[in-house]
Amino acid sequence: MAMWPWDMPSQQQAALIALFVEDLNLAEEIKLSLPIPADKRLQGWLAAGWAASSRAA
Repeated sequence: MAMWPWDMPSQQQAALIALFVEDLNLAEEIKLSLPIPADKRLQGWLAAGWAASSRAA
């Protein structure tokens, strides 16, 4: 969408956005997770980040 030409007709834009929204609604939810790094040097940094994110939630 960011690369659409500036002169694209609004009807065509609306049709493409509707298709995009339909695809999002039909998409299956996939739960992804990242492995926790085992490097001991990161433990303090990760703990601080998780504490901050849980306070913000």
